[in-house]
Amino acid sequence: MIELTGITKTYGTVSPVEVLHGIDLKIPDNEYLGIVGQSGSGKSTLLKIIGLIHEATSGTIRFHGKNVTEMNDADRTRIRGREVGFVFQSFQLIPHLSVVENVELPLFYQRVSRLERRERAHAILKQVGLDHRTTHTPNELSGGECQRTAIARALVSAPSILLADEPTGNLDLDTGRAIEDLFLELHGTGTTIVLITHDDALANRIPRTIRISDGRILQEATA
Repeated sequence: MIELTGITKTYGTVSPVEVLHGIDLKIPDNEYLGIVGQSGSGKSTLLKIIGLIHEATSGTIRFHGKNVTEMNDADRTRIRGREVGFVFQSFQLIPHLSVVENVELPLFYQRVSRLERRERAHAILKQVGLDHRTTHTPNELSGGECQRTAIARALVSAPSILLADEPTGNLDLDTGRAIEDLFLELHGTGTTIVLITHDDALANRIPRTIRISDGRILQEATA
């Protein structure tokens, strides 16, 4: 599905800082990949490049065989909106919207009809175990429920790949384990997932992991 070749990323021009150094990485369809590393290792930058949020300084990214590094911003944005789902540590839910309204928001921007938006949002909320909380607002939810809502929002567009940035970082141990279980369940249904973490216990539950340090892949492991 996704192939990165010789990816580098440099920030700044006066005193440039090279964050990624020649990353080569293949992510096949239906894979669950963990990117492991300490803060400052470059893993979040790598995830944003995979998700087409940031552009690489050099190198090539192929998405379903298409070289996205040669595309203009509009085409990259279109692919990102249709093909990539994002889950962040901080949930990023809109507080005055209900759970179902938060989940269907990406479909609104894709100009999906109201009826279809609502049907698809309810279906995905049932999949993540939140069909009993659809009318609640985020401040009425637990941390785990907020993260499940964020996961549902990321999945409602049926993306090709789900990217998660420290999705259990703000959760207690038991709630975090439940979210880990949910990602494994989603992978079992065919969802392609790339998840970054600094937690070795979580990494040990992921079928394939790469460890990154100082912007380089140091090792790869499979469960």
